[in-house]
Amino acid sequence: MPVDTKHPEYLKREKQWIKCHDVIEGADAVKSKKTDYLPSLASQSDAQYNAYVLRAPFFAATARTVQGLVGAIFRKQAHAVYPEPYKQHIDYLTTDGLNLEDFSQEVTHEIMTAGRLGLLVDVSVEEGVDDRAYVATYIAENIINWETKKKGNVEILSKVVLKEKYLKNPKDEFSHESETQYRVLRLALNKQKTSDVYSQEIWRKLDDKDEFKMVPDSLKIPTRAGVALDHIPFHFLNAENLTPSTEKPPLLDMVELNLSHYRSSADIEHGAHFTALPTPWVAGFPATTKLSIGSGIAWVTEEVNAKAGMLEYTGQGLNAIEKRIEVKEKQMAILGARMLEAQKAGVESEGAMKLRGAGEGGALAMTAKTISSGITKVLKQVAWWSKVADAEVAKIEYQLNSDYTSAKLSPQELTALMQAWQGGGMSQDSFLYNLKTGEMLPNDRTIEQEKDLIEAETGGLGNDADVGSTPVKRNFKVVNDKTTGKPVGIQEE
Repeated sequence: MPVDTKHPEYLKREKQWIKCHDVIEGADAVKSKKTDYLPSLASQSDAQYNAYVLRAPFFAATARTVQGLVGAIFRKQAHAVYPEPYKQHIDYLTTDGLNLEDFSQEVTHEIMTAGRLGLLVDVSVEEGVDDRAYVATYIAENIINWETKKKGNVEILSKVVLKEKYLKNPKDEFSHESETQYRVLRLALNKQKTSDVYSQEIWRKLDDKDEFKMVPDSLKIPTRAGVALDHIPFHFLNAENLTPSTEKPPLLDMVELNLSHYRSSADIEHGAHFTALPTPWVAGFPATTKLSIGSGIAWVTEEVNAKAGMLEYTGQGLNAIEKRIEVKEKQMAILGARMLEAQKAGVESEGAMKLRGAGEGGALAMTAKTISSGITKVLKQVAWWSKVADAEVAKIEYQLNSDYTSAKLSPQELTALMQAWQGGGMSQDSFLYNLKTGEMLPNDRTIEQEKDLIEAETGGLGNDADVGSTPVKRNFKVVNDKTTGKPVGIQEE
């Protein structure tokens, strides 16, 4: 089979990963896919369909949810333990120069987006370059195939195929034209069949035929202190485990709702466009009469029963769609809030439900712990390959924050907070503060300052920005306890 053969699990998830990336990328990415996400109406011409897409607003609830959840994880600094000589690696951990904190945020954002990421630990073997180890990241769509085998009682990677891009004309300093190549990571017995040896090779289209072949002299056997590795230094990170097996993306249900919301919004804008524009009608005029509209123009006919008027839309069609849009927005808020809740087990009292909102044991906390384990493994491998002493490698730890919400917040209050954040009615800073304390605004922040933050984050358009626009403006208010006067929640006006 050819090198670009895809794993059955990859084929099962590929469209899901692409859909998640498109929705979180935003309006341009979604609209560029045209009928993939917004089917054309019956008998629409290309010009009419393009106008239909152009009018449609895109509500970026999923992207704002990912941003908020990643912000909640990094509200507190991660717990990191590593030897001081290793700090130079932490400050320059990846092939593109990210430090540990930026790298961790990038990994977390990608796991929240698609639920899968691959991390390859590698060394540079170019002449004159230090052979210290680095980390290269691969999104789910670029990890096209993999195999495992038994080694004792443990299942280990024996092959990974990675899709990459390379510059077609590297000597042209102004060219960005690229081609596809595949990096194949293998684990196979050495010639003596006494131990496994890890190797890499590159496959490209080398001639006019539409076929990938191994690039001559591309075979590389990485070593540590002159000894070949007996494992593939590639790490799979999923939302719930660190195995090669794929998972459903954590926010896929919200992504599907977000696209449904987009389709409904397109219908609302399409309907409003045609029903709101004034359209005159006449009866009793000769069919050949040319009629124009203007303050200095009169319509004259000798027919005494002639009539004229304006078409006016009546009916509940658009109102029904608007109600469905509001329902979908609330459903997306619920799905986002559930990422912060601990998993429910049986019937719970109100007090237990509030404690469950403390974040520990929730879906987001579980994902943070999985990411922490994966990054810890990678940090240890980078240190080991960079010849850090084994005793020091064993001490390396990395743990992301897994405490996001106050016990004061019920699931309903979490949902209200999420809806306010998704709809552009609350700044990220205040959203995170509310998760932390259960209060509504920081003590030193005025309402005017909060409005300024919202304006800054939504491009000066507040709730009506493209990141949160719907045909109906959404407003939220603080609800105070009738006895104490203290804020206890957020409610839509």
